[in-house]
Amino acid sequence: MMLRLPNFFARLHALTVGSVGGAFIPLIGAALIAAGCDFLGPYRWFMAGGAVVTAIIEYVLAGAGTHAIARAVYRAKAAPLKPIVADKLAEDRGGEER
Repeated sequence: MMLRLPNFFARLHALTVGSVGGAFIPLIGAALIAAGCDFLGPYRWFMAGGAVVTAIIEYVLAGAGTHAIARAVYRAKAAPLKPIVADKLAEDRGGEER
């Protein structure tokens, strides 16, 4: 079964959720596993720290990148907003139509 999302912005949201869930959670898991591996010696904290830092960077940059793409597409009017419930950006800009 395939779920068809209604517009570009919903698809972009789903893409970000998938990338964060597919990268952030496994990296945190790898950090926990590395922290518990005694055979790595003192390098286990290096590996765990590297995984945590990578997870945090990915978590922050995925959201920022998605926001930048969505804002550029919205301003360029490159993707239709249908179906739309509310357009708060247009209201904040003085009611200009998209």
